[in-house]
Order: sequence, then C-alpha cells, then structure tokens
Amino acid sequence: MWPWLMSGLGLLILLLAGDALVKGAVNLSLRVGIPALIVSLTIVAFGTSAPELLISVNAVLENKPGLALGNVIGSNTANILLVLGVPALLATLHTSGCNTRKTYLFMIGATVIFIGLAFRGPFDMLAGAVLLACLGLVLGDAFRDARNHRKAGAAAAAEAEEEERRFYAGGASDEWIKALEPIGTNDHKPHLTDAPWLIVIFAQRYGEFEDGTRYKNYYVPESVGIATGFLIAALHHAGLSMLTHTPNPMKFLN
Repeated sequence: MWPWLMSGLGLLILLLAGDALVKGAVNLSLRVGIPALIVSLTIVAFGTSAPELLISVNAVLENKPGLALGNVIGSNTANILLVLGVPALLATLHTSGCNTRKTYLFMIGATVIFIGLAFRGPFDMLAGAVLLACLGLVLGDAFRDARNHRKAGAAAAAEAEEEERRFYAGGASDEWIKALEPIGTNDHKPHLTDAPWLIVIFAQRYGEFEDGTRYKNYYVPESVGIATGFLIAALHHAGLSMLTHTPNPMKFLN
C-alpha cells in the first residue's frame, strides 16, 4: 500500500512541478525578450533532463551501464512519441510561428553521432567529450540566436526613436505638439526596448491576383484599426499588457 501512495504522491508533485516549469519558462521568455523556443532548448531541457542525468550517473557508478544507455534511449523515444504525441492529440502544434528547421537538424545530427559512437564501441571518455562538445555547440548557437533576437528589437526601437525625434523637432505642427503636452510624450520611447516583443502591423492597400493583376483594397484604415483592436483585446484577455506606438512616418519598417 505504501509504495502505491508514494507513487501517487510523486505523480502529483510531478504534475504540479511541470505546470510551474511551463509557466516559469513562458514568463522568462517574456521578461528576457527571447523566443520561447530558445528557453525550451536550454532551461526547460536541462530541467527535465536532470533526473535522467542522475539516474544515468548512479547506474554507471553502480556498474550498470545497460541501465544508463536504456535510460537515454527510452527517454528520448518517449519524448518524441509520447510527450509530443499526446499534446498533438489535444491541440494542433503549429510550427510556423517558430523556426524549428535548425533544431530538427540538430536532433538528427545528435542521433547520427550517437549511432556512430555506438558502432564505434564502448562509450569512454572520448565519446563523452565528443557528446559534451556537441552540446556546447548547440547551446552556443541558441545563445547567439537569443542575442540576435534582442539586437533586432533594439535596432527597430532606435529607428522608431529617430523618427520620433524628427517628429518633435519640426515634423508636427504646433497644434499637434500642444495637443500631446497633457499626455507628456516625447521622443524617448523606453518601452520599445523594455518590451519583450514588438508587434509590427502593416496596411495592405493593394493586393495581387494569381496572374499578377493588382486590385485595390477598400476601407484599409478602418479594417486595420478594427483588427488591431481585436488583437489588443485578445492580449489583454490573455493577461498581458501592451502599449501602442505609431511613429510617423514608418517607412523604416518596410
């Protein structure tokens, strides 16, 4: 009876910890301003792999290498077939919102390296060094992507503030500037760099048919305004805060 109770308690703790891990990863992604995919490839991956690492280390120290290898193969098989299969049954997993092609190649490459080392013979210090070196390359690439993501946001913010400086330095009429005085706005927009995500909205005044013929879209400002309002309402409903910014002109975004 006691083992069943402990197993149930462990399962409950695992479910609660998993929920906290997902929420923490999402919050970290929003606060730091990097894609959630990078957070999942680093922090979440290490957090979920820590128990497996302890099991493999203990198995090797107790001279049970088969348990260590079985743990690696079994956990990775379960991650692909079970951990990905069950969520896919519950909801569609769209990959268009994140660049997963490179991570697919990394996963395939890691599998090929593992197979090659397995055919080589025992997993000794050389094999361990090769695997850890490959891990270092993957982590370095993830951190480089995170840095480039933040640089792209900072570059867009700098261009927007430059437009704002021209706007307040003479691009707007005195009446317009006076109307903005009660709000207290100026050319300094710190929220553009503090915000973890910048959403850019474009208006499409013309479209094209399949044969290349252009056609005009009507009520473009009204349609964009309505769609933007729906987006803001949806973000607020999701518990997120946002601040709109409309530099004029916005040709630097093209």
